Amino acid sequence: MMDDYCLSSAERASLKNFSARCYRKQWTVAVTIIDTLFFWQKEHCKSSRQWELDRKDLPVEYRN
Repeated sequence: MMDDYCLSSAERASLKNFSARCYRKQWTVAVTIIDTLFFWQKEHCKSSRQWELDRKDLPVEYRN
């Protein structure tokens, strides 16, 4: 948790996706509920986490 507080504001922006956070923290009950709510998207939380890892939620200048 402490590492979340040490991030720059641009990096912290990528942590705002709740679905990705649930997947990252392995909150299985939350993941199941969210995936059920987004039933039309296969593995919504997992794909949100991948989106976050690819840094697609950041402006181009902050991506790798």
